[in-house]
Amino acid sequence: MMLSNNSGGSIIDDDIFCDEFEPSTTCTYIFSVVLSLIALIACIGNLLTIIVVILDPLKCLRSPFTSFVVNLSIADALQGAIAVPFVVYHLLDHEKGLRLTSKTVHCLTCISLLSVFFSTVIISVDRYIGITRPLKYRVHLSHGRCLKIASAIWVISIGSGFLITYRPYETISFMVYNYFMLVTGIIVMFITFVLMYRFLKQNERQFCEKLRSASITSTSSRYNAEKRVTIVLLIVLSIFMGTYIPALVMLNLSQYCFECSCETRYDLYVIRYILLVSNSAINPFVYSIRMKDFRNSIQSLFVRKTNRKTRYRLITDTSSDGVSNLEKSAAM
Repeated sequence: MMLSNNSGGSIIDDDIFCDEFEPSTTCTYIFSVVLSLIALIACIGNLLTIIVVILDPLKCLRSPFTSFVVNLSIADALQGAIAVPFVVYHLLDHEKGLRLTSKTVHCLTCISLLSVFFSTVIISVDRYIGITRPLKYRVHLSHGRCLKIASAIWVISIGSGFLITYRPYETISFMVYNYFMLVTGIIVMFITFVLMYRFLKQNERQFCEKLRSASITSTSSRYNAEKRVTIVLLIVLSIFMGTYIPALVMLNLSQYCFECSCETRYDLYVIRYILLVSNSAINPFVYSIRMKDFRNSIQSLFVRKTNRKTRYRLITDTSSDGVSNLEKSAAM
């Protein structure tokens, strides 16, 4: 998950690949252009997501799920705006003689990756509780608690980023910490993914009965909404694991495949980072494509001269019978 094996080395540490290894100019520029495009898309897409949720023009995006989505979008946007440009800058230092403190790049990269990672883990747990314990979920998960959880994510990410940067990679305790943290998070997400999928397939009728027994109206709409929001998360988790698991394999190959050529190990190392940051650019498209509230809110926010008839249609489309975004969100 991390970008350097040596706290004092480069972001692409020469010792990892070969002594005095210099990557080709073509590869360096290709990787730099790809990362720059990912950073640009991640910044624009995630900033748009943050603005839409905060302004919430149709008053339909207030829920614990969207609070955690905003936290993930902040992490994704910071990764695209700060971490990736620093990595591109560092990739080019061989070509242009640029110099930047490698520890700064390494620390920023670790913090951004960890914040995205932990935010995704929390969202997966949030959705699991939301569909398996719907009544307790609505009562106990307040906005204040969401804020505390989000703050904890950033405290842990920043603390871990500094710890990883300034602790020698070769120590056993660091390696255990690094891999344990990454693998544990992936296992948690995978387990919640499987459990949520099974729940949606097997417990639709029981879920509606629980809501009816509590005298909650619009049970069918509520269940369908929970299901659709959960499907959005399942897509996000699929993309996340589809990028992080191959990246973990490439991490081990780049470090421990001593028979591989220097160029191969270098390419694996950089492609791994591209995979890690690519989901930051993909997530906003998932929200806008799969969540009807986001689409309608974007239209209402940026189409300034929306007439009354159109605005009424958007409002009634996103909220009917007193059902808020968690009940109507992510409609296909």
